[in-house]
Amino acid sequence: MDALKPRLREGLSALTPGAETIPLYSSVTADRIEGTALTAAYWCDNMREPVLFAPAIQRMIEDGYTTFVEPWPRRETGRPDATVRR
Repeated sequence: MDALKPRLREGLSALTPGAETIPLYSSVTADRIEGTALTAAYWCDNMREPVLFAPAIQRMIEDGYTTFVEPWPRRETGRPDATVRR
């Protein structure tokens, strides 16, 4: 994967991340993250680093959240989908 990072970073270099409108937690850092941090470098790290899904959920629970939404693109339609857990 490391060999792909430069090409991916270049391909994503036009991203202009904006501020989040709801709290956003990263499975890369297992912590709350600003929407503006979702740069090409972040997504390259996302591809390469271990997924810290359980620690991210634990952090959300510690922060008082009880409902969780995990969005992802649907392969069949190309439209977003999500799972909600309580």
